Amino acid sequence: MVLPLILGIFLLIALYFIFWYITIPVTIIIIVIIWLRSRDNKKNSTDHSERIYYKQSTADSNNQYKDNLIRARLERFNLSEEEAELVFGKKWRTKLSSEHYNLFDNIIKKKMNLLDPSKVFRKKVFHIIDKVIRMIDFVYNEDPKCMESFEKFCEANNPGLLDYFKKEWEFFKKYKKSSFEYSENALDKSEAYEILGLGITATIDQVKKKFRELALKWHPDRNMKNKTQAEKMFVRINNAYETIMAVA
Repeated sequence: MVLPLILGIFLLIALYFIFWYITIPVTIIIIVIIWLRSRDNKKNSTDHSERIYYKQSTADSNNQYKDNLIRARLERFNLSEEEAELVFGKKWRTKLSSEHYNLFDNIIKKKMNLLDPSKVFRKKVFHIIDKVIRMIDFVYNEDPKCMESFEKFCEANNPGLLDYFKKEWEFFKKYKKSSFEYSENALDKSEAYEILGLGITATIDQVKKKFRELALKWHPDRNMKNKTQAEKMFVRINNAYETIMAVA
């Protein structure tokens, strides 16, 4: 009787983590990739703000215009040339002198790379991470047309995904890691005992008994009226139990 119950609990936990920490992030990445590809086929956007701000006389050459644009962007983003190369690669000058919609597409990719722990980009720029975050927010919000186009595309392809994406970004700006990397799964021993409502001197048998009681109490199927809260508590109880058992 107890073994099937425990197996059922762990199955529910596994499904919960697969949905929130794998399915949702992968869906975001797919939507962004589709949008970026669709943008490549629409080169008719105009960058009104920067065209006005950096308007050149008819006598100015295109190279002079680009040089001015690069210098202005480096100054606004507070980046040195070495840092710009670190962020954008060896073709950083080309990317920094591109029209705003191209730069916008590029920073969307950087944003996704920061949220994805499998990418090396975050580690490469971590010493200037605050500068990179400010730059991404600046470019993202600078042209409302680009932002609106991207957000409408996300909502049209997967309603509700945009809110998740925004929450993940706000979380990352605060903790410098995505929510599914955060230490919800990495409790210290004293916190784990506290979650189970036990003292740190409790025996393993007491821990197991308390875990079974709390797991039954907070099982989502037993708390349909407050299922969201129950799911969060259920995960924390399981994390606490695993933390204690790992060092037992």
